[in-house]
Amino acid sequence: MSSRLARAALCLLLACVTGSGAGSPEPAPTPVELPDIGVSDLRIIKPDLLELTLITTKAAGESRPATWDFAQDNDQARLPAPGEFAVTCAGKNVTVARVGFKRRVIYAPLKVRDL
Repeated sequence: MSSRLARAALCLLLACVTGSGAGSPEPAPTPVELPDIGVSDLRIIKPDLLELTLITTKAAGESRPATWDFAQDNDQARLPAPGEFAVTCAGKNVTVARVGFKRRVIYAPLKVRDL
């Protein structure tokens, strides 16, 4: 991987309105190495809270990410509407009540070292 690239885990949080849920969610595995760019994941945090994750990258000098760019120039969120998601549980449609977003940097080189 180039030392100029930074990787970020972009997560969309979907708060769903549902009548029931089964069991408790399993904790996410702790990665030993960096996930590949483009890897996505769906985690069930609670029966009414889903987390969609996408691993992206942004080369040095680029001002905006190419995918899942949910921030405007004035740092205000520009999230997809809840109605833009189709969620089903046991074959039944579930209504998405709210959408949230968080960006977490998982790798960012600080210096280039020559050993």
